[in-house]
Amino acid sequence: MSKMQEGYYELDQANSLKTDLPTELRAEKPETVENRMSEALTQIAKKQADKGGNILVVSSGMSISLFLEAQKILNNAGPLKNDSVTKLTYKNGKFTLVGDIGSLKYYDAGKKAA
Repeated sequence: MSKMQEGYYELDQANSLKTDLPTELRAEKPETVENRMSEALTQIAKKQADKGGNILVVSSGMSISLFLEAQKILNNAGPLKNDSVTKLTYKNGKFTLVGDIGSLKYYDAGKKAA
């Protein structure tokens, strides 16, 4: 996913379509996404650690994949599908995968219930 994000970044920097997008709306380097995601999710997890319970964080599949790479969690699932869920726990300063990456279990259950 890092290579794909790097490609998006390079294409956006070339700006061959001559868009007038401001810098803050342009593609980021993969390292920037990884750092932003790691800092934000660690901050959220630490803040909630004393209270316990679950937290729902919603993000793009690319950002989630880059975060998993930064945490050294191997993603064999490929690109994450819309509506998929990846569960993690945070303990002793480390994120750990719980179950599958990009599970559609909740989506499928919702479709059956509808």
